[in-house]
Amino acid sequence: MGETDRQAARDAITVEIVFALLTGILLTGLTFLVFSAPVLLHLVHGRTRSVWLTTAITAGVSVGVLRTVGVLRRYDRDHPRPPAHHGTPDDRA
Repeated sequence: MGETDRQAARDAITVEIVFALLTGILLTGLTFLVFSAPVLLHLVHGRTRSVWLTTAITAGVSVGVLRTVGVLRRYDRDHPRPPAHHGTPDDRA
């Protein structure tokens, strides 16, 4: 594997990490907004308000983390790494 191939592999994983993080953050925000809509629209009050906000935060973070992990695991599955070469540089053909 040449230097160009290694650089291309590093670039590909960098793009995938950024994509996973950005979509995870986006889904976290959207999920939070959906679950907190009753609070934001002043449809719930008192103790119920804090329960809705806690649920919105928990759901948002969970969805974001699951999305990020899912994208990275899919990338890892679809792009297997070549086996490591443990010989000396002279052994390479």
